[in-house]
Amino acid sequence: MAGWAPAAHAATAASDKAALLAFKSNITSDAGLLRTWSASTDPCGDGNGTPWVGISCNCNGSLPGDFDLLCGEEAAPPTDNGSRVLALNFGDILISEGRKLSGQISPALDQLTELRLLNLRQNQLTGTIPYLGDLEFLANILLDSNQLTGNLPAWAGNLNNLTNLWLDNNNLTGSIPQDWCNLTVAPPDYPSNITISNNPRLCGTVPACLSGRVDGFYGTSILTPTNPSSLAGFCDSTPPSCSATDGCGVFVPQYWTNPTQILFNFSNFQDSESGISRYMWGLGNGTDYPPTVITLRNFSGLNTTADMTIGDQYFPNLVLHQVNYTPPGKTLIDSMDYRVFVQAVNVGVPRKMTTIISDQVEVTRCAIQFLAMWSWDMNI
Repeated sequence: MAGWAPAAHAATAASDKAALLAFKSNITSDAGLLRTWSASTDPCGDGNGTPWVGISCNCNGSLPGDFDLLCGEEAAPPTDNGSRVLALNFGDILISEGRKLSGQISPALDQLTELRLLNLRQNQLTGTIPYLGDLEFLANILLDSNQLTGNLPAWAGNLNNLTNLWLDNNNLTGSIPQDWCNLTVAPPDYPSNITISNNPRLCGTVPACLSGRVDGFYGTSILTPTNPSSLAGFCDSTPPSCSATDGCGVFVPQYWTNPTQILFNFSNFQDSESGISRYMWGLGNGTDYPPTVITLRNFSGLNTTADMTIGDQYFPNLVLHQVNYTPPGKTLIDSMDYRVFVQAVNVGVPRKMTTIISDQVEVTRCAIQFLAMWSWDMNI
Protein backbone atom coordinates (compact mmCIF):
# COMPACT_ATOMS: atom_id res chain seq x y z
CA MET A 1 0.00 0.00 0.00
CA ALA A 2 1.35 3.38 -0.93
CA GLY A 3 2.03 5.85 1.82
CA TRP A 4 4.25 8.63 2.95
CA ALA A 5 7.64 8.27 4.56
CA PRO A 6 8.78 10.73 7.19
CA ALA A 7 11.09 13.46 6.01
CA ALA A 8 14.65 13.31 7.23
CA HIS A 9 14.26 16.36 9.44
CA ALA A 10 10.95 15.30 11.02
CA ALA A 11 11.64 14.33 14.61
CA THR A 12 8.85 12.59 16.47
CA ALA A 13 6.13 14.82 17.91
CA ALA A 14 6.98 15.69 21.51
CA SER A 15 3.60 14.45 22.77
CA ASP A 16 4.12 11.06 21.15
CA LYS A 17 7.59 10.70 22.60
CA ALA A 18 6.36 11.65 26.07
CA ALA A 19 3.57 9.07 25.82
CA LEU A 20 6.00 6.32 24.84
CA LEU A 21 8.40 7.16 27.67
CA ALA A 22 5.45 7.03 30.07
CA PHE A 23 4.61 3.60 28.65
CA LYS A 24 8.19 2.48 29.34
CA SER A 25 8.04 3.78 32.92
CA ASN A 26 5.10 1.46 33.61
CA ILE A 27 7.00 -1.59 32.35
CA THR A 28 8.73 -3.43 35.18
CA SER A 29 10.64 -5.91 33.00
CA ASP A 30 11.32 -5.54 29.27
CA ALA A 31 13.84 -8.35 28.53
CA GLY A 32 15.92 -5.77 26.66
CA LEU A 33 13.14 -4.81 24.23
CA LEU A 34 13.09 -1.19 25.39
CA ARG A 35 16.84 -0.78 25.58
CA THR A 36 16.88 1.78 22.74
CA TRP A 37 14.02 3.80 24.26
CA SER A 38 15.63 6.84 25.87
CA ALA A 39 15.05 10.56 26.13
CA SER A 40 18.20 11.19 24.07
CA THR A 41 17.03 9.28 20.98
CA ASP A 42 14.08 9.72 18.64
CA PRO A 43 11.25 7.14 18.45
CA CYS A 44 10.83 7.53 14.69
CA GLY A 45 14.57 7.70 14.02
CA ASP A 46 14.60 11.37 12.95
CA GLY A 47 15.55 10.19 9.45
CA ASN A 48 19.16 9.77 10.63
CA GLY A 49 18.87 6.92 13.10
CA THR A 50 17.08 3.67 13.82
CA PRO A 51 13.49 3.89 15.12
CA TRP A 52 12.84 2.50 18.54
CA VAL A 53 12.11 -1.23 18.65
CA GLY A 54 8.37 -1.84 18.37
CA ILE A 55 7.58 1.56 16.85
CA SER A 56 6.36 2.31 13.31
CA CYS A 57 5.99 5.86 12.06
CA ASN A 58 5.18 5.26 8.38
CA CYS A 59 3.04 2.97 6.26
CA ASN A 60 5.60 1.60 3.82
CA GLY A 61 5.17 -2.05 4.76
CA SER A 62 5.97 -1.38 8.40
CA LEU A 63 2.66 -2.69 9.72
CA PRO A 64 2.43 -6.49 9.77
CA GLY A 65 -0.02 -8.59 7.83
CA ASP A 66 -3.43 -7.09 7.22
CA PHE A 67 -3.07 -4.48 9.93
CA ASP A 68 -2.26 -1.66 7.51
CA LEU A 69 -5.93 -0.76 7.10
CA LEU A 70 -6.53 2.98 7.31
CA CYS A 71 -2.82 3.56 7.26
CA GLY A 72 -1.83 4.53 3.70
CA GLU A 73 -2.98 7.82 2.30
CA GLU A 74 -5.10 8.55 5.35
CA ALA A 75 -2.16 8.52 7.74
CA ALA A 76 -1.04 11.93 8.85
CA PRO A 77 2.23 13.03 7.21
CA PRO A 78 4.93 14.77 9.24
CA THR A 79 3.96 18.27 10.27
CA ASP A 80 5.72 21.14 11.95
CA ASN A 81 5.02 19.29 15.17
CA GLY A 82 6.98 16.23 14.03
CA SER A 83 6.43 12.67 12.83
CA ARG A 84 3.62 10.66 14.37
CA VAL A 85 3.64 7.15 15.85
CA LEU A 86 1.30 4.84 13.93
CA ALA A 87 2.03 1.47 15.56
CA LEU A 88 3.16 0.16 18.94
CA ASN A 89 3.93 -3.50 18.35
CA PHE A 90 5.47 -5.98 20.77
CA GLY A 91 3.08 -8.80 19.90
CA ASP A 92 4.79 -9.74 16.65
CA ILE A 93 7.22 -12.61 17.20
CA LEU A 94 9.56 -11.12 14.59
CA ILE A 95 9.90 -8.07 16.83
CA SER A 96 9.79 -9.61 20.31
CA GLU A 97 11.76 -12.76 19.39
CA GLY A 98 9.89 -14.48 22.21
CA ARG A 99 10.81 -11.90 24.83
CA LYS A 100 7.98 -10.51 26.95
CA LEU A 101 7.04 -7.26 28.64
CA SER A 102 5.86 -7.21 32.26
CA GLY A 103 4.10 -4.34 33.97
CA GLN A 104 1.00 -2.28 33.26
CA ILE A 105 -0.26 -0.40 30.20
CA SER A 106 0.14 3.33 30.70
CA PRO A 107 -2.94 5.55 30.17
CA ALA A 108 -0.54 7.99 28.47
CA LEU A 109 -0.99 5.94 25.27
CA ASP A 110 -4.21 7.90 24.79
CA GLN A 111 -1.95 10.77 23.66
CA LEU A 112 -0.80 8.80 20.56
CA THR A 113 -3.63 10.32 18.55
CA GLU A 114 -2.46 8.94 15.17
CA LEU A 115 -2.03 5.37 16.43
CA ARG A 116 -3.43 2.65 14.12
CA LEU A 117 -2.09 -0.51 15.75
CA LEU A 118 -1.68 -1.41 19.42
CA ASN A 119 -0.29 -4.93 19.51
CA LEU A 120 0.80 -6.10 22.95
CA ARG A 121 -0.49 -9.64 22.69
CA GLN A 122 1.25 -12.61 24.31
CA ASN A 123 3.12 -10.65 26.94
CA GLN A 124 2.87 -10.65 30.76
CA LEU A 125 0.99 -7.40 31.27
CA THR A 126 -1.19 -6.94 34.36
CA GLY A 127 -3.62 -4.34 35.64
CA THR A 128 -6.59 -2.87 33.87
CA ILE A 129 -6.94 -1.71 30.27
CA PRO A 130 -6.58 2.09 30.31
CA TYR A 131 -8.91 4.49 28.54
CA LEU A 132 -7.89 4.90 24.89
CA GLY A 133 -11.15 6.29 23.62
CA ASP A 134 -9.56 9.40 22.07
CA LEU A 135 -7.59 7.40 19.46
CA GLU A 136 -10.01 7.92 16.56
CA PHE A 137 -7.80 6.17 13.99
CA LEU A 138 -7.08 3.10 16.13
CA ALA A 139 -8.04 0.08 14.03
CA ASN A 140 -6.40 -2.79 15.92
CA ILE A 141 -6.30 -3.43 19.66
CA LEU A 142 -4.52 -6.73 20.25
CA LEU A 143 -4.15 -7.42 23.98
CA ASP A 144 -4.89 -11.13 24.14
CA SER A 145 -2.83 -13.63 26.13
CA ASN A 146 -1.77 -11.38 28.99
CA GLN A 147 -2.87 -11.20 32.64
CA LEU A 148 -5.12 -8.17 32.37
CA THR A 149 -7.91 -7.62 34.89
CA GLY A 150 -10.90 -5.32 35.25
CA ASN A 151 -13.86 -4.78 32.96
CA LEU A 152 -14.04 -4.99 29.19
CA PRO A 153 -13.33 -1.51 27.75
CA ALA A 154 -16.68 0.11 27.01
CA TRP A 155 -14.91 3.01 25.26
CA ALA A 156 -13.90 0.65 22.43
CA GLY A 157 -17.45 1.00 21.14
CA ASN A 158 -16.76 4.64 20.29
CA LEU A 159 -13.80 3.92 18.00
CA ASN A 160 -15.31 4.25 14.52
CA ASN A 161 -12.32 2.68 12.78
CA LEU A 162 -11.87 -0.31 15.09
CA THR A 163 -11.50 -3.53 13.09
CA ASN A 164 -9.85 -6.00 15.47
CA LEU A 165 -10.41 -6.21 19.23
CA TRP A 166 -8.57 -9.20 20.72
CA LEU A 167 -8.95 -9.59 24.48
CA ASP A 168 -9.06 -13.37 24.92
CA ASN A 169 -6.92 -15.30 27.42
CA ASN A 170 -6.85 -12.72 30.20
CA ASN A 171 -8.51 -12.34 33.62
CA LEU A 172 -11.14 -9.79 32.63
CA THR A 173 -14.44 -9.57 34.52
CA GLY A 174 -17.98 -8.32 34.12
CA SER A 175 -20.37 -8.26 31.18
CA ILE A 176 -20.07 -7.31 27.52
CA PRO A 177 -20.55 -3.52 27.29
CA GLN A 178 -23.68 -2.37 25.51
CA ASP A 179 -21.50 0.38 24.02
CA TRP A 180 -19.89 -2.23 21.76
CA CYS A 181 -23.10 -2.11 19.73
CA ASN A 182 -21.74 1.16 18.32
CA LEU A 183 -18.93 -0.63 16.49
CA THR A 184 -19.59 0.16 12.83
CA VAL A 185 -16.75 -1.45 10.87
CA ALA A 186 -17.98 -4.98 11.51
CA PRO A 187 -21.53 -5.31 10.14
CA PRO A 188 -23.41 -8.58 10.75
CA ASP A 189 -21.96 -10.19 7.60
CA TYR A 190 -18.39 -9.20 8.45
CA PRO A 191 -16.04 -11.86 9.86
CA SER A 192 -15.95 -11.66 13.63
CA ASN A 193 -12.87 -9.87 14.95
CA ILE A 194 -13.86 -9.51 18.61
CA THR A 195 -12.30 -12.21 20.78
CA ILE A 196 -13.02 -12.56 24.53
CA SER A 197 -12.78 -16.32 25.15
CA ASN A 198 -10.87 -17.78 28.12
CA ASN A 199 -11.76 -15.00 30.54
CA PRO A 200 -13.47 -17.15 33.20
CA ARG A 201 -15.03 -14.22 35.06
CA LEU A 202 -16.81 -12.68 32.11
CA CYS A 203 -20.51 -13.08 32.75
CA GLY A 204 -24.00 -11.96 31.82
CA THR A 205 -25.56 -12.26 28.37
CA VAL A 206 -24.61 -11.22 24.85
CA PRO A 207 -26.25 -8.02 23.53
CA ALA A 208 -28.42 -8.91 20.55
CA CYS A 209 -26.58 -6.35 18.42
CA LEU A 210 -23.38 -8.41 18.71
CA SER A 211 -24.86 -11.75 17.70
CA GLY A 212 -22.38 -13.48 15.40
CA ARG A 213 -19.76 -10.78 15.84
CA VAL A 214 -17.97 -12.17 18.88
CA ASP A 215 -15.69 -15.15 18.28
CA GLY A 216 -16.72 -17.77 20.81
CA PHE A 217 -17.46 -17.74 24.51
CA TYR A 218 -15.62 -20.88 25.63
CA GLY A 219 -13.72 -20.40 28.86
CA THR A 220 -16.08 -17.62 30.00
CA SER A 221 -19.15 -17.57 32.20
CA ILE A 222 -21.31 -15.73 29.68
CA LEU A 223 -24.78 -17.22 29.27
CA THR A 224 -25.29 -18.47 25.72
CA PRO A 225 -27.06 -21.53 24.29
CA THR A 226 -23.75 -22.99 23.14
CA ASN A 227 -21.41 -22.06 25.99
CA PRO A 228 -20.51 -25.33 27.81
CA SER A 229 -19.19 -23.58 30.93
CA SER A 230 -20.73 -25.07 34.06
CA LEU A 231 -20.13 -21.74 35.81
CA ALA A 232 -22.21 -19.66 33.38
CA GLY A 233 -24.29 -17.20 35.35
CA PHE A 234 -25.29 -13.67 36.09
CA CYS A 235 -22.85 -10.93 36.97
CA ASP A 236 -22.98 -10.21 40.70
CA SER A 237 -20.72 -7.81 42.54
CA THR A 238 -21.83 -8.58 46.10
CA PRO A 239 -22.15 -11.74 48.23
CA PRO A 240 -25.43 -12.92 49.75
CA SER A 241 -26.57 -11.16 52.91
CA CYS A 242 -28.17 -12.40 56.11
CA SER A 243 -29.77 -9.82 58.39
CA ALA A 244 -32.07 -10.25 61.36
CA THR A 245 -34.17 -7.39 59.98
CA ASP A 246 -34.93 -9.62 56.97
CA GLY A 247 -35.70 -12.63 59.16
CA CYS A 248 -32.45 -14.39 58.32
CA GLY A 249 -30.57 -16.53 60.81
CA VAL A 250 -29.60 -19.95 62.14
CA PHE A 251 -31.96 -21.30 64.80
CA VAL A 252 -30.62 -23.92 67.20
CA PRO A 253 -31.90 -25.42 70.49
CA GLN A 254 -29.98 -24.82 73.67
CA TYR A 255 -29.23 -28.54 73.99
CA TRP A 256 -28.96 -31.63 71.84
CA THR A 257 -29.89 -34.64 73.96
CA ASN A 258 -29.15 -37.25 71.31
CA PRO A 259 -25.41 -37.27 70.51
CA THR A 260 -26.08 -38.97 67.17
CA GLN A 261 -28.67 -36.48 65.92
CA ILE A 262 -28.13 -32.89 64.73
CA LEU A 263 -31.27 -30.71 64.65
CA PHE A 264 -31.49 -27.07 63.57
CA ASN A 265 -33.27 -24.70 61.19
CA PHE A 266 -32.16 -21.72 59.14
CA SER A 267 -34.01 -19.15 57.05
CA ASN A 268 -33.39 -17.63 53.63
CA PHE A 269 -30.42 -15.42 52.80
CA GLN A 270 -30.91 -12.53 50.37
CA ASP A 271 -29.18 -11.77 47.06
CA SER A 272 -31.06 -9.29 44.88
CA GLU A 273 -28.57 -9.39 41.98
CA SER A 274 -28.39 -13.06 41.05
CA GLY A 275 -30.16 -15.09 43.74
CA ILE A 276 -29.03 -18.08 45.81
CA SER A 277 -27.77 -21.18 44.03
CA ARG A 278 -27.35 -23.45 47.07
CA TYR A 279 -26.94 -23.67 50.83
CA MET A 280 -24.27 -25.61 52.69
CA TRP A 281 -23.85 -26.36 56.37
CA GLY A 282 -21.26 -27.79 58.73
CA LEU A 283 -20.50 -28.25 62.43
CA GLY A 284 -17.60 -26.96 64.48
CA ASN A 285 -16.47 -26.72 68.12
CA GLY A 286 -15.85 -22.99 67.85
CA THR A 287 -16.06 -20.12 65.39
CA ASP A 288 -12.94 -20.96 63.35
CA TYR A 289 -13.66 -21.41 59.65
CA PRO A 290 -13.96 -23.90 58.05
CA PRO A 291 -15.85 -26.18 60.45
CA THR A 292 -14.07 -29.47 61.11
CA VAL A 293 -16.44 -31.67 63.14
CA ILE A 294 -18.66 -31.98 60.06
CA THR A 295 -17.20 -30.29 57.02
CA LEU A 296 -19.43 -28.17 54.81
CA ARG A 297 -21.97 -30.23 52.93
CA ASN A 298 -24.89 -29.36 50.64
CA PHE A 299 -28.22 -28.81 52.36
CA SER A 300 -30.73 -31.47 51.36
CA GLY A 301 -33.33 -31.25 54.11
CA LEU A 302 -36.98 -30.21 54.17
CA ASN A 303 -38.59 -26.77 54.08
CA THR A 304 -41.42 -25.52 56.24
CA THR A 305 -42.93 -22.24 57.42
CA ALA A 306 -43.47 -20.85 60.90
CA ASP A 307 -44.46 -17.62 62.60
CA MET A 308 -41.40 -16.28 64.42
CA THR A 309 -40.26 -13.30 66.42
CA ILE A 310 -36.61 -12.39 65.87
CA GLY A 311 -35.41 -9.61 68.13
CA ASP A 312 -38.37 -7.25 68.26
CA GLN A 313 -39.67 -8.10 64.78
CA TYR A 314 -42.46 -10.52 63.97
CA PHE A 315 -42.23 -12.64 60.79
CA PRO A 316 -45.38 -14.56 59.82
CA ASN A 317 -44.94 -17.63 57.63
CA LEU A 318 -41.15 -17.42 57.66
CA VAL A 319 -39.60 -20.03 55.35
CA LEU A 320 -37.35 -22.37 57.32
CA HIS A 321 -34.93 -25.01 56.06
CA GLN A 322 -34.87 -27.99 58.43
CA VAL A 323 -31.85 -30.16 59.10
CA ASN A 324 -32.28 -33.48 60.91
CA TYR A 325 -29.02 -35.31 60.36
CA THR A 326 -27.43 -38.42 61.80
CA PRO A 327 -23.70 -38.37 61.06
CA PRO A 328 -22.56 -41.84 59.97
CA GLY A 329 -20.06 -43.37 62.38
CA LYS A 330 -19.86 -40.21 64.47
CA THR A 331 -21.14 -39.46 67.99
CA LEU A 332 -21.06 -35.97 69.44
CA ILE A 333 -19.24 -35.65 72.75
CA ASP A 334 -21.36 -35.27 75.88
CA SER A 335 -21.03 -31.84 77.57
CA MET A 336 -19.24 -30.46 74.52
CA ASP A 337 -20.42 -27.22 72.89
CA TYR A 338 -20.91 -27.06 69.12
CA ARG A 339 -21.78 -24.39 66.58
CA VAL A 340 -23.61 -24.73 63.29
CA PHE A 341 -22.20 -23.05 60.18
CA VAL A 342 -24.56 -22.17 57.32
CA GLN A 343 -23.21 -20.89 54.02
CA ALA A 344 -25.15 -19.39 51.09
CA VAL A 345 -23.62 -19.37 47.60
CA ASN A 346 -25.06 -17.07 44.96
CA VAL A 347 -25.68 -17.63 41.25
CA GLY A 348 -23.33 -14.86 40.20
CA VAL A 349 -19.97 -14.96 38.51
CA PRO A 350 -17.63 -15.25 40.21
CA ARG A 351 -19.53 -17.24 42.82
CA LYS A 352 -19.70 -15.34 46.12
CA MET A 353 -20.66 -16.77 49.49
CA THR A 354 -21.58 -15.70 53.00
CA THR A 355 -21.31 -17.85 56.13
CA ILE A 356 -23.09 -17.30 59.44
CA ILE A 357 -22.54 -19.17 62.70
CA SER A 358 -25.10 -20.17 65.30
CA ASP A 359 -25.05 -19.78 69.05
CA GLN A 360 -23.40 -22.70 70.79
CA VAL A 361 -25.35 -25.89 71.41
CA GLU A 362 -24.42 -28.17 74.30
CA VAL A 363 -24.70 -31.94 73.97
CA THR A 364 -26.19 -33.38 77.15
CA ARG A 365 -28.30 -36.44 77.84
CA CYS A 366 -29.76 -34.84 80.97
CA ALA A 367 -31.37 -31.68 79.61
CA ILE A 368 -34.92 -31.40 78.37
CA GLN A 369 -34.91 -31.13 74.58
CA PHE A 370 -36.25 -27.75 73.48
CA LEU A 371 -38.39 -28.65 70.52
CA ALA A 372 -40.65 -25.61 70.46
CA MET A 373 -39.55 -23.33 67.64
CA TRP A 374 -40.00 -20.16 69.66
CA SER A 375 -37.59 -21.34 72.31
CA TRP A 376 -34.65 -21.48 69.89
CA ASP A 377 -31.97 -18.82 69.78
CA MET A 378 -30.48 -17.17 66.74
CA ASN A 379 -27.10 -15.70 66.03
CA ILE A 380 -25.90 -13.92 62.86
